[in-house]
Amino acid sequence: MKTWKQRRIPAGMLATILCLGIVGCGSGESRKEITEVREAAAGSQSAAVGISTAERLGLSQTAAHPSAMGMMGMAGSDAAAAFGWTAPEGWERAPDRAMRLATYLAQDGAVECVVSLLSGGAGGVGPNLNRWRAQMGQPPLSDDAIASLPTLNILGQKSPMIDISGDYTGMSGDSVPGQRMLGVVCPLQDQVLFVKMVGPETAVAAEADHFRAFCKSITPGNS
Repeated sequence: MKTWKQRRIPAGMLATILCLGIVGCGSGESRKEITEVREAAAGSQSAAVGISTAERLGLSQTAAHPSAMGMMGMAGSDAAAAFGWTAPEGWERAPDRAMRLATYLAQDGAVECVVSLLSGGAGGVGPNLNRWRAQMGQPPLSDDAIASLPTLNILGQKSPMIDISGDYTGMSGDSVPGQRMLGVVCPLQDQVLFVKMVGPETAVAAEADHFRAFCKSITPGNS
């Protein structure tokens, strides 16, 4: 049999006991203060029940940022089945990875091409293009400069394309010099499609035409 010392009193019950004890010994003003404290605590608990897991973890404040949105990408067979494409000769399909529809390797693995999809606005076209520029150590573009970028026709949408050379900093945080990135952002009705290629400058140059052809080959649904 457990002794009294071994029994644990729930925090809520303990708070009630303490409040009752204080009320019994305190003045009317003390009772009023305690009531206000208990009402505030109850309101906080009620609000906590209604918030989402993302809000409890502090994700709601960062979800609008493109890098955070990247963590909520759509992947898997259902999302991939929404699109079809033709991979260029010499490109090898890499194993599936989280947050990606597909990953291809070219030039003996030196070049990586990633297809990903985000729901909603994904933070906007311009901020995502400038996020990629930041990964290459380049300053952001103005709205006018972004509007002047060349475009590729993907799924009937004029999609701005960037071509950047510099030192690439990926998820690992390591900076790799002499790299080149080709990237396209295709805004759809309720999703945004991203296609990005990164690798050594000479290797990416050899695959630049293949990259453009790959982007243009994307169609709704697998063909």
